[in-house]
Amino acid sequence: MQSLAKAFALIEKLERHQNGIGISALSNELDMPVSTVHRILAEMIRHGYAAQDEETKEYRLWLRFLQISTSILTGQNLRKLAMQQLLWLKEVTAESVYLAIPQNDEVVFVESIESDMDIRAGDKVGYRAKIHRVACGRAMLAFLPEKKYRALAQTFEGVDLDDLEYGLQRVRRNGFALADNSAYDYGGRSVAAPIFNNEGVVVAAIVAAGPINRMPWEKMRDEISVCVRQAAAKISASMGYQGSAYSPRP
Repeated sequence: MQSLAKAFALIEKLERHQNGIGISALSNELDMPVSTVHRILAEMIRHGYAAQDEETKEYRLWLRFLQISTSILTGQNLRKLAMQQLLWLKEVTAESVYLAIPQNDEVVFVESIESDMDIRAGDKVGYRAKIHRVACGRAMLAFLPEKKYRALAQTFEGVDLDDLEYGLQRVRRNGFALADNSAYDYGGRSVAAPIFNNEGVVVAAIVAAGPINRMPWEKMRDEISVCVRQAAAKISASMGYQGSAYSPRP
């Protein structure tokens, strides 16, 4: 815990020196040995949380913090913008509905409204899943820029990337993704559609999920998907998106 406290103190000090600060000055301001400061900075640099200027040798916070803060703000803003559509989707499908955002090679569920049915998917706020394994993840993967998708796909273990790409092409054509999660999740099926921001970047997905007996493939494809896409389109529009969910991958 002492090491963690020292790391937080260092982060806060770097935040106050946004133009950079040398390791000796950091050591003095923190009343911490240079060796300790150097060790913490090395780990921060390794994980993208800090950077060192090659010329001045000074340190500053780096882009990983921006990525995390953007993810948090996106999730918070999305929850507000999406709530009306989540409530509507829950009513028209009678199933549990979710809002999920991407985070590296995972999806994180940031909002959840449970079905009124006795058997239901359940609350999933805070739940994480590998992005390629769930419908909401594939709904987002399908619309990532090609370069970003290829780099991410190389981290997927035990995945036939040709099969995955074939499925993502179908997602791009249809504007939604289907999944049977019974092998590793709550024993149900789900339908998801992507949500885009004002720059046309996919930032989230909305999901309707329920048990297999209430989610036959035909109903998912022909009925529930229509409602899920409609909800996703309205959330995207509220974020300033003016394009089409069927746009090709950038």
